[in-house]
Amino acid sequence: MNKVSAIGQQKTQLVQKENRKRISFLLKLLLVAGLVYANIRSDYWISFFTANNPDLADPLARIFRALLFILTTNLLISLARIVLVVVYIRQKNERSRESNVVLAINRIATLLNVIVVVIGGFLLFGLEWDNFFSTFSLVAVATVLLTKDYISNTVNGLINMMSDRLALGDRVKIGTHEGAIKDITLSNVYLEDEEENRIIIPNNTVFAADVINYNQQRGESVEIPVELHPDAVGNITEWERRVKESLQPFQSHINLSEVKVRLQHISTDKVQLVVHFRSKNDSPDQKKEMIHVVLQQFITTKTAS
Repeated sequence: MNKVSAIGQQKTQLVQKENRKRISFLLKLLLVAGLVYANIRSDYWISFFTANNPDLADPLARIFRALLFILTTNLLISLARIVLVVVYIRQKNERSRESNVVLAINRIATLLNVIVVVIGGFLLFGLEWDNFFSTFSLVAVATVLLTKDYISNTVNGLINMMSDRLALGDRVKIGTHEGAIKDITLSNVYLEDEEENRIIIPNNTVFAADVINYNQQRGESVEIPVELHPDAVGNITEWERRVKESLQPFQSHINLSEVKVRLQHISTDKVQLVVHFRSKNDSPDQKKEMIHVVLQQFITTKTAS
C-alpha cells in the first residue's frame, strides 16, 4: 500500500468513526428529549413512584436532576465536538495533522465529561460545594500534590497532540528512542520501532526531550559508522566517490550530491569514518538495503587488502 492510499484509508476510517459517533449523538438526543419531557411532568412521575413511600421523593428528585444535567451537558459537549471535527476535516483536503487534532478534541471532550460526572455526583448526593471544599480542603491539597505529575503529563499530552511537531504515523527520534508514532494518549506517546517493539514514553519526557521528526525534514538522516585499519583508509575523497557510485541505483530516493564521508576519529589501530546522507524513502527495508550496499564497499576493500 503506497503512502497516498494509506492516507486515504486513514481518513476514511476517521470519517467512519465520526459517523458512528453521530449515531450515538442522535440516540442521546432522543434520550435527553425524553428526560426533558419527563422533567415537565416531574411532579406527576415522582408522586406516582412515591405514593406508598413519600420518603423516596427527595432521592428520586436528586437522581432525576443529576441524570438530566449529565446527559444534557454531555449532549452539548458531543455537539461541540462533532462540529469542530467536521469543520476541521473539511478544511484539510491533503495529508495534515487532522488525526492529532481530532484526537486532542476527543481527549478534551472526555475530560469535560469527567468533570460533568463529578458535578452530577454533587447533585445526586445533595452536596454543597462550599461545605465540601471547606471540609475536604486538606484532602484536595494532598490530591493535587500527589497528582501534579499526572496533571502536567496530561497537559503536555494535549500540547503534543495540538502541536505541529508530532503526528500519528510520523517517524521520530525522541531522546534515544526511534520509531513510528502509533498513538498519543493523555499519559504517553507510543512508538513502534523497526523490529515492531512497542516503546512507551511519558508525555513529560517527550515534551522535555530533543525530538527529531523525520517526516518534517527533507529526508531521513542516515549515518553509517565504519571502522578501517589505518593502512586501508587511503583517500577519503575516493571513498566518497565509491559510496556515491554504489548508491546510484537509489538516486530517486537520495540526493547523491549530499552523500558525505567524514573522518570521525583516528587512533593507532583504527580509523572511524561516517557515511552520511538523507533518504527520501520511508521504507525501513529500503534503508537497510542502502546501508548494506554502502558497507559492502568497505567489506570488499578489507577483503582485498
